[in-house]
Amino acid sequence: MVTGYEHQYYHDITEIKITLQRMLIVLEKIEKGLPK
Repeated sequence: MVTGYEHQYYHDITEIKITLQRMLIVLEKIEKGLPK
């Protein structure tokens, strides 16, 4: 049985993972756009 607190905790982790993935994609685009 998952408590409300645990459910919120897992939800927050999922949100953070999505945010980090988006940031990585943006950083990769910036890196490719910069002259080596």
